Amino acid sequence: MHPGWVDTQAIREAMPDFYQKMKDKLREPDEGADTILYLSVAELEQLKNGEFYFDREVADKHLTIALTSYKQKEADALMEKLEKLSKLD
Repeated sequence: MHPGWVDTQAIREAMPDFYQKMKDKLREPDEGADTILYLSVAELEQLKNGEFYFDREVADKHLTIALTSYKQKEADALMEKLEKLSKLD
């Protein structure tokens, strides 16, 4: 899930230029927390496993403008590595 861009002290300090440009459009902290709280109490039947949620809804996982993509082969390799790491003593 993604909380959206939220007006926090961290944004104000770490990204001051961004904050100055976007401060009137940033969400309040309770708005940012809404979806994670929703997901934590929703009935499993209401949710779609493996999906990306934004504002309590399934949203696109990749933004064309951000040049993100999903490659099954890479995801499988990552899962295999994580499974091996989880079995270490």
